[in-house]
Amino acid sequence: MFCVPQAIRRPLGNIRRQMAATSRHITALKDFPSARTALLTRDWPSAAEKDMLRKVSLRVSTADNMYVPREARHYLAAGLSGLRCITRVLDHLRTDRASIRSVLDLPSGGGRILRFLQIAFPDASLVACDTDRALLEFCGKVFGARTVPSVPDFNQVRLPATFDLIWCGSLFTHIDETRCTDLLRLFYNHLSHEGVCIFSTAGTTAVSWLRNRAFSFGLSALAQQSLMSQVTDVGFGYGYVNYDRQNYGISFVEHDKMVELAGRAGKWSLAAFLESGWDDFQDVYAFTKRNVAPLNIPQRPFHHPTGWWKK
Repeated sequence: MFCVPQAIRRPLGNIRRQMAATSRHITALKDFPSARTALLTRDWPSAAEKDMLRKVSLRVSTADNMYVPREARHYLAAGLSGLRCITRVLDHLRTDRASIRSVLDLPSGGGRILRFLQIAFPDASLVACDTDRALLEFCGKVFGARTVPSVPDFNQVRLPATFDLIWCGSLFTHIDETRCTDLLRLFYNHLSHEGVCIFSTAGTTAVSWLRNRAFSFGLSALAQQSLMSQVTDVGFGYGYVNYDRQNYGISFVEHDKMVELAGRAGKWSLAAFLESGWDDFQDVYAFTKRNVAPLNIPQRPFHHPTGWWKK
């Protein structure tokens, strides 16, 4: 999913915290009911997706930095888009939804995807994992998820069990190659034998956006130049730069490189590759310990990062 730059997210988050000092969540920000109504009138959600949209909770944490004021429609559309990616993979694997008994959402954030997972897998135990304790508290109270604190060193993350479904949206997009490998190993070690791990990365579409100056990803001009110098060639591998004065940043990863890194993490195989599959932006990968022929959905035409979800 398209990630709001930290330079924008942090001030917005601080404002929302100040506005709701005594409450970590509210029943529904006023623009969410109208956003749901608008999405229900669109042609692109399937009938099943519209049914989930009618049922999904509109409770939103006041600390949720993925919500941008007046963009509730995109917040919900991104959740539907993530669920669509998961559904495509499960359909390809011919996985019975009832067989999904345990689900991990890492990073869970404020439940942008978790709220849809709750509807899609009502009998599964949900585990939310994030570094933000306020958001974890929210996900536990509102979505009934078991909460597990995360830490920057993925080798130190302690998860309670193995999972039939692991979803990781927009985390590989912010870490370097070493931490990427550590995170893949964490997922491999906690994936059940019949399970599937689905995650997103920034790939060729993100490279195109930066090259064409369509989006800066919250990077300084110098950082943009550094990142582009790493990804100018076909088969560029892994490009990464830090945000200014931060230990995290923006990463672009090419398909073959990601498959290589996953192979280092464990004995699993690529089950699906959905290019620009999430939110018409991030690439989506699925890995399983089963031996399956991979699903490959190629990239659609170049999309400028504007409000496609409004159409």
